[in-house]
Amino acid sequence: SMMLTPCRYWTFNRTVLIILNQLNQDEETTKTIKWAPKVVLPAAYFVVGSRKDVSTQVERMFALYEQRNALPLWEILHTQDDEVEKQLIQWKLSLRDKLRYGMVIGQMPALNNACQLAKVTEAFNEATGVVLALEVYHRQSGQYPAALTDLVPHYLPQAPVDHCAGLPLLYKLKDGKPLLYGRGKEGVDHGGVWTYKTTYWPNLPNKGDWILYPPVEEK
Repeated sequence: SMMLTPCRYWTFNRTVLIILNQLNQDEETTKTIKWAPKVVLPAAYFVVGSRKDVSTQVERMFALYEQRNALPLWEILHTQDDEVEKQLIQWKLSLRDKLRYGMVIGQMPALNNACQLAKVTEAFNEATGVVLALEVYHRQSGQYPAALTDLVPHYLPQAPVDHCAGLPLLYKLKDGKPLLYGRGKEGVDHGGVWTYKTTYWPNLPNKGDWILYPPVEEK
């Protein structure tokens, strides 16, 4: 709670004074700093959020993340006025809020990564299904399809979507082999080239295309 009972408040002050007195046996110094707990404690409760306040903000941010996670990946990647980010920026601009909700601010990047990873994993799983359909088509016809729409409806119920852009998934034949890829976080087709060297496949890179198949070999 925001308020300490008089008994607990007194106990806190008494404990602090005993410790301070042990650290400094000078009587005059101890008398001088007796006012410290009475000033610092209320100030600390003004700056640092109560358990109830912090819990409320955590639940609120979780609810915002849940709402955002209901959106498709491409909307999450390209939404400019995101309520979650706006709230975090607002807190970070205020020293008081930064101290008050520091724990909440610290948790949010990990939660954001977890939510995005779930979406990326879902998209990659769908792409794996597309690859399996391509291979079945190849085994039955002796060649790969010219377009992904050739897989519908016998091998896939509908044309696959690029979850990075909300557009049809990109596909082409390279040296007679299938190349399946998405437009990446930028939402731009770079021709099916894996350019972001600091990202390990099959993670979604920050720049360039998201190669889904074949696997990108680490060099």
